[in-house]
Amino acid sequence: MTAPVALIIGIAGQDGTSLARFLLARGYVVHGVSRRISLPSTDHLKALRAGTNLHLHQGDLTELGSLLRVLQRAQPNEVYNLAGPSLPPSSIPHQVADLVALGTQRLLDAVRLHDATGRLRLFQASGHEMFGSGGDAPVTEATAPRPDSALGVARLQARWMVAQARERHGMHASSGILFPHDSARSAPHALSQYILQGVAALAEGSAGPVLLADLDAKRDWGHPRDYAEAMWRMLQQEQPGDFVLASGMVHPLREMVRRVFAHFGTELGWRGAGRLEAGHCQATGRLLVQLDPAAPGAQTALGDSTKARAELGWQPSITLEEGLAELVRSR
Repeated sequence: MTAPVALIIGIAGQDGTSLARFLLARGYVVHGVSRRISLPSTDHLKALRAGTNLHLHQGDLTELGSLLRVLQRAQPNEVYNLAGPSLPPSSIPHQVADLVALGTQRLLDAVRLHDATGRLRLFQASGHEMFGSGGDAPVTEATAPRPDSALGVARLQARWMVAQARERHGMHASSGILFPHDSARSAPHALSQYILQGVAALAEGSAGPVLLADLDAKRDWGHPRDYAEAMWRMLQQEQPGDFVLASGMVHPLREMVRRVFAHFGTELGWRGAGRLEAGHCQATGRLLVQLDPAAPGAQTALGDSTKARAELGWQPSITLEEGLAELVRSR
């Protein structure tokens, strides 16, 4: 029996790495695309390449020709587009638009040109950013988008492009609306990495404190390994569609910060109120966390994955505590 073949755009990121590991364990031949395939950008994939079923290609969503060449070489049954900006998404809006929005359209065009039979299946990684700061109401597939950032606008455009390809051209193309998820492979500018590095620096003697914009923003904290399974399940369905992927584990940012400090042996307590609230070491009184409107923060992001759980049979299994322990061990 011929092994299924998957092509992962953005394999070097945390989601691409998790998905590659998941698919290889299920007997897939995996082809991965990255802007840079030289070390150290793909060094973490070395263990996965020990066998012969993982192949890396240099490519870019900004170049239609490179996408067509990779599709021709890989001959995939499934394509997963997990590419995203490597820099903080607010920094260079026109590059975000070119990669996320126009890049998705180039990939859809390349798939249509390559696959005249229409049998190839495509997953598009969308994101909660298209809903802006959403408030306290959990987001579903039917929630009206209200993007308030360049990345949010680009994610929304990409989702609409996938829907158009599905409805007008009959493509088996699905969008996964991913809510926050973290691992040791999170981007350096990710909030989880910022907090981890700040707490670790304090533990090693830094003057500190960790600066955060908002302690009460509620976040859905998932894990890439759980989301990788959901992506795969989406492409095994007879009918494509959009699915919110959220863990359902909602915690305020202050809770995540407290737990990270606990992993470093420090019990954190809160003093003050409003903008003057701050986190102190319970044992020594040392100032460890301080509010600063200009510091990194988190918008409230709550997702309702009822549809994914019902139609895909998906059930996330990795808890926040397990994910944080993994983050701390990765240092």
